[in-house]
Amino acid sequence: MLKFLLNFLRKVQVLFIRIRKLKKNIWKKKKILITGAKGFVGKNLIKELNLKKKNYSFKLFTPTRNILDLNNINKLNKYFLKKKPDIVIHLAGLNGGIQSNIKYPADFYYKNVTMNNNIFEICARHSVKKLVCISAGAAYPNKTKVPYRETNFWNGVPNVSHLGYGLAKRLLTIQSEIYEKQYQLKSIILIPANIFGPHDNIDNFKSSVTASLILKVKQAKLKKIKFLEMLGDPNTEREFLYVKDLIKIIIESIENHKIAGSFNIGPGKSYKIIQVVKKISKVLNYKGELKWNNRKMIGDKKRLFDITKFKENFKFKKFTNFDKAIKQTIKS
Repeated sequence: MLKFLLNFLRKVQVLFIRIRKLKKNIWKKKKILITGAKGFVGKNLIKELNLKKKNYSFKLFTPTRNILDLNNINKLNKYFLKKKPDIVIHLAGLNGGIQSNIKYPADFYYKNVTMNNNIFEICARHSVKKLVCISAGAAYPNKTKVPYRETNFWNGVPNVSHLGYGLAKRLLTIQSEIYEKQYQLKSIILIPANIFGPHDNIDNFKSSVTASLILKVKQAKLKKIKFLEMLGDPNTEREFLYVKDLIKIIIESIENHKIAGSFNIGPGKSYKIIQVVKKISKVLNYKGELKWNNRKMIGDKKRLFDITKFKENFKFKKFTNFDKAIKQTIKS
């Protein structure tokens, strides 16, 4: 029995060493380009990759919009000829809250679809080894049966509140398939739940759900407002994804060469907006009364992902506790 156990432990040790070597080879001397590096997700990703650079030798390119114009395919081509990236993590895009999506639907469609088209075309031309892109839950059809499954993606148009943005993000799944078929370009499309966390865009007009709610409660406390007026339906439900969890999943997408295709990303649990506001109020010690002046629902009533495909393909399992993540976001 002891001999069997020792042999088993040796095999585990050998396997562990092989896995470490494989990961090292994936990163070693690679050139990694991050588009949208100065954005919300980009800032968190750069921080994590800089830590990884201490153990692995690779180059990281994080150009600003002034240096790399994703809307200009000729300039993009020249950049790739010069830098020759092996891996591209495409985070760039025109993002915003529900109000800006409603007001500028054509901008959200045109600018996002143009950037995505150019990235896929250039990555194919220059034989990029792996491309990781971020899609959005807003790409799912209006009134999709909950929980959302990847197979439901084309069963209708997105909600009118984010129609342009949703359609542009949805096309990533088709681009991934056709560019692999014709050019053997390996790409992964991650469809995250509502992302939140440090470095989020805190702006009344452009911010995401969580950032917008944090800002509202902070302002109410600062101004000592006794009644906090909220718009929309308090029972609208959303699934939330802490940005640091998304970063770990992006890194696994690069390290695991077997992962390909489109994946819902989220903890598999949704919260009512009123629950989220109360959690934020508790952390900020805001004790004012909540008033919902406009109960008209603008977006989807409930958005929750089926993450079966994700669980079957990714090793990442432990999502950050939502309450803990809210606290970390507010304190950051």
